[in-house]
Amino acid sequence: MATSKKRACKRWPFVPQDRFPSFTRIAPCIRRLVLQQQQQWRQQLLHARELRIQTTHAFTAHQNSSSSSSSNSNSNSNTAAGTPQHRLSASPRAALGLQQQQQQQQQQKQQQDAATREATATDDGADSDTAAEGAAAAAAAAAAEDRRDAEESVNNADDTDSAAAGGAAAAAAAAAASTSAAGAAAGGFVLQSETERLVRSWWLRRHLAAKLQQRQMLLSLLGEVQQQRYALLAAAADELREADREEEMQEMQAFKEQQQQQLQQLHETMLQKRKQQREERERQQQQQQEAAQRRQRDSKRRKPGDTDDAAAAAAAATAAAAAAASTPTAPPAPTGKRERGSSSSSKRLHSDARETASAANQEIQTMQQQQQQQQQQQQQQHLLLQLHQLQVHRRSPQAATAVLLLLKQQQQQQQQQQKRQQQQQQRRIERQNPPRLCCSRLP
Repeated sequence: MATSKKRACKRWPFVPQDRFPSFTRIAPCIRRLVLQQQQQWRQQLLHARELRIQTTHAFTAHQNSSSSSSSNSNSNSNTAAGTPQHRLSASPRAALGLQQQQQQQQQQKQQQDAATREATATDDGADSDTAAEGAAAAAAAAAAEDRRDAEESVNNADDTDSAAAGGAAAAAAAAAASTSAAGAAAGGFVLQSETERLVRSWWLRRHLAAKLQQRQMLLSLLGEVQQQRYALLAAAADELREADREEEMQEMQAFKEQQQQQLQQLHETMLQKRKQQREERERQQQQQQEAAQRRQRDSKRRKPGDTDDAAAAAAAATAAAAAAASTPTAPPAPTGKRERGSSSSSKRLHSDARETASAANQEIQTMQQQQQQQQQQQQQQHLLLQLHQLQVHRRSPQAATAVLLLLKQQQQQQQQQQKRQQQQQQRRIERQNPPRLCCSRLP
């Protein structure tokens, strides 16, 4: 048999708003917070990139200006001098030194460009150790180049006095221009050297890495908050399910108790009805015994020859009654004492015949009633067994209610039958014992 359908929970999904606000209420605030953080981080990244680009442009402009000024000063000093001493100073050795300086400047520029590319590529934050190592390497390279320039200038002091003076002036002018450009770009902060620029970029990278780490922490915290919220929602749902389960169990227990009470009431009513039926049966048997004893007494009093006369008189009386019923006539006037004696004897015989017929009918009816009562009792027992089986097997309560309705209908039918039987018995008793008139006082 199919299992019973579970009752739909009316309280699900139910979450108290004051303790566990819904995600639809929290989601706009969370989205707004995330968008604000993203905008702030984007602005910070853009600002850092602009600073880095400005510093790189200023450094490249400084390098270009220094190289162009040194070349222009050398060319001007060589071309402007009209004396043979200056013409002789433009020796191949000096030209080779200038070429070496230009190559070194180009290499330094390439290294700086590579460093700037690496800095721009690693926007998500590089390690502080790599930045410090890069700054130290750049500073060491710059110091080595300065030493080489100093040695070459010492070796070529005779040939390149004017060129060195012009180059120093050009380098000072270029340094002043680059510092002014960097100060204007950085908003008042002047970068004195490449090491300062590298240190500043390292600090910017570190700040950016801290910001990214803070962003990751915020995201992880947001994830934890969401997980805690989901866990709280799941716990609330479990509590609601347990409460619903407890309510269902209580309802089932109350329904079982109600069924047990109804069964007990039915059992008590059945016992009372059986007791009443037993008493009625005993009363009927007692009445039958009394009637039989009365008949035996009457038969003993009568003579054996009076029975035939009584039967004939009863037949005549029935025929006369039928004729009188068909054609009603006036009652005959009483004639002598003999007629009165014959009429009284015929009445007695007729009453005896009626009593015998009524006793036989009563016996037949009692037998039929007993059979009907036995059948009804069997049906009730069968229904009670079915109800007990349903309760034992925990089937659907609809079948139990149907069985109870059948039992109630049968009880109502039994009550109606008993009422009808009682009415029929009263009618028979009234027919058997009609009101007698006192004939002794008649004339």
